[in-house]
Amino acid sequence: MSTQPPFPPFPPPEPDKDAIINRLFKEATRDSLTGLYNARYFHELLSVEVARALRYKVPFSLLRAHLGNFRQLNEIFCPLSKNKVLKAVSEPLGQSTRATDFACRIGEADFAVILTHTEQTSASCLCGRLKQRIIKKLQLPEASGPSAVSLNFAVTEYQPPESSDSLIKRADRALYRGKNDDDDLDDGLLGVPVRV
Repeated sequence: MSTQPPFPPFPPPEPDKDAIINRLFKEATRDSLTGLYNARYFHELLSVEVARALRYKVPFSLLRAHLGNFRQLNEIFCPLSKNKVLKAVSEPLGQSTRATDFACRIGEADFAVILTHTEQTSASCLCGRLKQRIIKKLQLPEASGPSAVSLNFAVTEYQPPESSDSLIKRADRALYRGKNDDDDLDDGLLGVPVRV
């Protein structure tokens, strides 16, 4: 009796080169936890947007978000709570922006969104919508206190001929000025205390 199979074995399928390239690109440019673009790709995208704004005279804005008191979640709760908060922030950031915008996680508790063809006024309106979506996503009321994690936003419109580094510094200054203020400010800052 023959031990060979009745049909010859099929050769292994050829790897799909496009799928491999897409997977490698995603791994190189995306944050593994949130699915947002990572910090390295953020800096590349911002440089491209600055060059576009200089050449074509089109506006764009940079939205920055920072989770304050974020590290205490490990002490009060557990790392899973940190992941829950990160996902609750990142999903609305990714879903509330247009296909031409770029939502990024640029640090442990830091986010940025490059809003193409957007002036500061429109970007500030987006901050208000994001605030409501994030609070709803966490299903928790706005609050403050010893176990509160604060979420602060700042919006900065690009001012030619500044560099991308200068824009980031202006956005960071606006962001940290807003950390100590719970009220909406006229310069695009929003303080959003969220209890976890």
